[in-house]
Amino acid sequence: MRILVAFATEYGSTREIAIAIASTLRQAGYGVHVRKVVDVADLGAYDAVVLGSAIHNGEWLPEAVDFLQRHLDQLTTRLVWLFSVGTARAQRGLFRVFPGDPNPKGIAALSEAMHPRGYHFFGGVFEPHHVSLFGRLLFRLLGGRFGDFRSWTEVSDWAISIGHELASSSEPLAGATSAARAEATH
Repeated sequence: MRILVAFATEYGSTREIAIAIASTLRQAGYGVHVRKVVDVADLGAYDAVVLGSAIHNGEWLPEAVDFLQRHLDQLTTRLVWLFSVGTARAQRGLFRVFPGDPNPKGIAALSEAMHPRGYHFFGGVFEPHHVSLFGRLLFRLLGGRFGDFRSWTEVSDWAISIGHELASSSEPLAGATSAARAEATH
């Protein structure tokens, strides 16, 4: 089974999570490629896709949303998992986002069309050098916290669960030939 782990990142923490997911899936015996979403032209070579983006201001990065829009037809015929990376849950005060609504704005309709197998929100990284001096001051005054809020155990556990689901999946895969798909439906 061929798996694509695609990501959109601004400062690199989403890339590092994508690499960790791919590493766990490789250890489970899967063929995995890790690519930036802007470097993926076609999904034809893949049976499953794990797609993630950093969240800024409650939204996926534009290149990730563009990837979903460009590849929606192909994504609807593959096993898909989505993940987001952000720091909102680790924040206090005005920057805190309540865990009841983990889905980023703007991808709900696209997500509905492709029926992903799963979605996960991971803590990310927010460092002082990511914003201007004024931004740092305002952020701190309003109760924000800088830091690395990723849990590598959480990332690994989620990737392991994807591997288990792939192993037990009985659905015909997108990479299968037309004849094999026709056989599977009879």
